[in-house]
Amino acid sequence: MTRRRRLLVALAPVILATTVACTDYRTSVAPVEKVCGTALITGSAAGPAIDDLTRGPVSIHAPSLDGHIFLKVAAGCSRGATLAIVPTNAAAVVKRVKTHDGKLAAVVVQPNAAQFDMLVTRADGSTVIAEVQMQPSGSAVNTSIEAGRCPPTSPLNFRNPGPRLDDILVPVAARKLILCRYNGANATPWLGLTESKVVVDAQAADRWRQRFNSLPALQPGANDCPLDDDGSSILAVFVASATSYTVVQVQLRGCRVASNGRIGQVADAVFVTDLQDLVVR
Repeated sequence: MTRRRRLLVALAPVILATTVACTDYRTSVAPVEKVCGTALITGSAAGPAIDDLTRGPVSIHAPSLDGHIFLKVAAGCSRGATLAIVPTNAAAVVKRVKTHDGKLAAVVVQPNAAQFDMLVTRADGSTVIAEVQMQPSGSAVNTSIEAGRCPPTSPLNFRNPGPRLDDILVPVAARKLILCRYNGANATPWLGLTESKVVVDAQAADRWRQRFNSLPALQPGANDCPLDDDGSSILAVFVASATSYTVVQVQLRGCRVASNGRIGQVADAVFVTDLQDLVVR
């Protein structure tokens, strides 16, 4: 029997598939201003979201605020923890909140690399890991696309220029199509680029534009989907010019949503197979 899950969709605007995996990788408490009486950040209207390692391991794919990662590493203020970053030059601790025994209650970390681990040793000797695997920012994704390159990692988000994105999946009249296929979250490299292709035949690009636009709309409310979404995806970039293009991200498993970041439409198995075949042909 195929296990299924329910995807809840808001009425409007629909903002889907800018992150293709449906798993919530992050375990965070509500935004906080202080830990053990010490402010984590100054000059902000509200405290940052803080990843709570006292609850168990976390995977972090984007900074919380101002490019920083905020970690709570001790449950109270009496006995603290120690922190090791692996490799050591992948990040820097820019602020430390200490417990009464001089160890750590919380830290603010500035990443210097896209992937690294943070190992916390608690007061009782047990250890827990925060795994950091950053997805590229929207600006970095668009810089790659405008240079005609696929981003090296499946993007967390992207910006689509131009009007009508709420009305039609691919509004631009494309002269070429850039395709980028990405691994799932359980593969190596993690959400990494595996194949790419540029379709320079304008008629072929337009035929695919029509196929994308003819996909059925994702219905508001609850949608039943298979429980096999691993985050694998294809990024389809329909290019009219260097500054006029539309990016659509297609989930290859699970709900198989194709989204331009504003609206979502549902791809069937035949569409997904044909699109994957196009990338590798």
